Amino acid sequence: MSDRASLIVKNVDLSFGGLHVLRDVSLDFQPGEITGLIGPNGAGKTSFFNCLTGHYRPSRGTVSYDGEVLNAVPTVGRADRGIVRTFQHAALSSELTLLENVIVGLNTARRSGWIDALLPIPRRFGDRDEAENRARRALEFVGLGDHAALLAANAAPGVMRLVELARAGVGDPRVVLLDEPAAGLNSTETAALADTIGKLRASGRIIIVVEHDMDLIMGICDRIHVLNFGAVVTSGTPAEIRCDPRVAEIYLGTGDD
Repeated sequence: MSDRASLIVKNVDLSFGGLHVLRDVSLDFQPGEITGLIGPNGAGKTSFFNCLTGHYRPSRGTVSYDGEVLNAVPTVGRADRGIVRTFQHAALSSELTLLENVIVGLNTARRSGWIDALLPIPRRFGDRDEAENRARRALEFVGLGDHAALLAANAAPGVMRLVELARAGVGDPRVVLLDEPAAGLNSTETAALADTIGKLRASGRIIIVVEHDMDLIMGICDRIHVLNFGAVVTSGTPAEIRCDPRVAEIYLGTGDD
């Protein structure tokens, strides 16, 4: 698998019964770039993410990565190929430490399961030590190396978001999908998040962000696609999107999915 592989979406439709959710969406995502997806409520952004991760299968069209069509590949199979995502609400276990929560992110990349990594079973010591070392490096990457022992229940929202990024990145993914990563964060936490996302981009990964915080989107993205009623309305650089009258018109309507 190439480290410079592209993620290609071609002519994707998605329907549920008679309801069209996505309409003829064709986009490509390149390594080392951050791409933003914006649009009002019901635009189809979350459904588009679900097509990329395998939760939904397109009614028509293809999703391919590194030349391989992924339509029939399930979610776990796509994770094995390096496609991972975060969710709108931080999905951390409050009873685990930050380090243990990151170790969970290795469950598809390790020979044993994540439970074995947390339990002192002698035959798993080597594997567990490897998992802990990788998790510690991931926490250091997001600036939380000194907080590995903190219980997630005691972590601030901004810390939890950074832990999610550490957990997403610990398995060395090639494609990272971020679903509203700044939700609930203050300006200081959002700035720290932006710095970390930038570091992910510098490592050559494909980064795709759905977000309401337009300052964040405009500040970190190389390219932005605008969805409305399941179709791509316009695409461009942050400067182009900011000045596009179609975008202003769309946002006079209602919010997002």
